Amino acid sequence: KADYFPGLVPLIFAYLESIDCDGETLELMKVYFDFIRKRASGELYTPAQWMRSLVNKHPEYEHDSKVSEAVAHDVLQAIAEVADGRRFEPRLHGEHRIAPLRKDDAWYVPLKDMRIRSEQREALLESYAKRRAL
Repeated sequence: KADYFPGLVPLIFAYLESIDCDGETLELMKVYFDFIRKRASGELYTPAQWMRSLVNKHPEYEHDSKVSEAVAHDVLQAIAEVADGRRFEPRLHGEHRIAPLRKDDAWYVPLKDMRIRSEQREALLESYAKRRAL
């Protein structure tokens, strides 16, 4: 049938098989696509659904569409804890856990306000374009 489309995920896996993708990467892709499938099916909350559920369950929320400073603070605190790996939220990530942030292997790198000349920018873009061709 000319208008048949198997779907994006089967096409991606067919491509990965055609390039002889290594087993480790293939397994990781399966994990990623399983996560996406669960999100799309509603099995896992989207971030917006999860935040709304936090607001709705908050003891200070009066269900009047007004989010108080205290409710907002607690929601932002929960978001930071999830992002830092200090809070496990299976409704949001399923069985996957975010690894806690580590400071012991981080290093200080100050941001620089570096301006580059147009010739430098063109050379940089050209080098990136050559990489893409490989």
